[in-house]
Amino acid sequence: MFRNLLLFLLLLPVLVPASAIDLAPFSYKDPRSLSLGGITVFGVPGIHTLHANPANFSQDDDVLYTLVSAVPHISLPPDLFFSLKDLSENEILEAGSSGLGQGMNIGMGLTGKGVGLGLLWGYESYSFGDASTIQGVVDSELSLVLGYAMEFRLGDFIFTGGGDFRPVFRVFGPYGSETALETGKLLGRPGKMMEVLAGVENPYYATGVGFDLGATAGWNGLGLGVTIRDAGDTIMAVSRPRDVGEAMDDMFSLSGFSLEEGASDTLTVPMRIDAGLMFTFEDYFFLGLRPDLYLEMGDLLHTGEGTGLLESLRGGINLDTSGPLSIRTGFNAGGFSSGLGLELPILDIDLSYCRLPAVDAAEEGRHGFALEGRVEF
Repeated sequence: MFRNLLLFLLLLPVLVPASAIDLAPFSYKDPRSLSLGGITVFGVPGIHTLHANPANFSQDDDVLYTLVSAVPHISLPPDLFFSLKDLSENEILEAGSSGLGQGMNIGMGLTGKGVGLGLLWGYESYSFGDASTIQGVVDSELSLVLGYAMEFRLGDFIFTGGGDFRPVFRVFGPYGSETALETGKLLGRPGKMMEVLAGVENPYYATGVGFDLGATAGWNGLGLGVTIRDAGDTIMAVSRPRDVGEAMDDMFSLSGFSLEEGASDTLTVPMRIDAGLMFTFEDYFFLGLRPDLYLEMGDLLHTGEGTGLLESLRGGINLDTSGPLSIRTGFNAGGFSSGLGLELPILDIDLSYCRLPAVDAAEEGRHGFALEGRVEF
């Protein structure tokens, strides 16, 4: 996903016709999903269902209210994790070849009994390249989600189908080596980093409406499902504010919103189809563990077009204990992931580590860490 985004941003100055722009969907981070390989069709509960499979709005018999979900995340080699504030320029340049960045996403809303309603916002700043070509990109999105799902039962079979629509506000723009070095020195200090990113000039501010669909079928613990994100492609009108700070002001004031697809400058987020299966055990086994198994194939429309089968597969195992702890492990495009979940009264905490796919062939892939604190009832 990041490969398309970054290649687009690199070529944007010379590929002038805005009507030809394709952009990857914004990546909201969910530590539970990331630790299970980045699954989206099944296994994504609560507030994160709003950016996954709308059919799962009906998976809870009661409405789940999320007052706030906050997910800070960071991408860097593990050996630099405990020395964030002391990175030298050489370390930043070297780390750029395996990914260096950070971000945050925040959500609030309600899901359950077939209803999905909420507000999602996130940003990510990401540097890439080697010592001579290090560059970066800032990407942010605000979306309002309203969806509904219905459930049908036929004996032991359960079928669900759902959909949602999302007014979307998007800010994105590339920056050069000077800003990339400056943001690298500010990893772990999101406030100061946002001050720097606010000065990135001439970003793209896009507004539009996205539609998503999903369906699942279940029988005795076995589930099959499919998710269609940005159904029919999401067309967004584009403007060029003075800098990222001004674009963010426009985003939070919900200005410039347009439903018109006939705008002279437009951006397209292509449709994406994912399919998956899951199997969940009803009883706890040895040591009080109950496993849930997931396997998915992502982006079916483009599998085979430069993307191998292994690169499209992701999956994982979630082990629920008889207590509040969950243990998770998974894979994505051959990369390893793992995580823990702690469910407390009102407050839930999720932590994940994952190996993210490389941006280009010269890279080894990125290491990502994400932590979520979620207040829900």
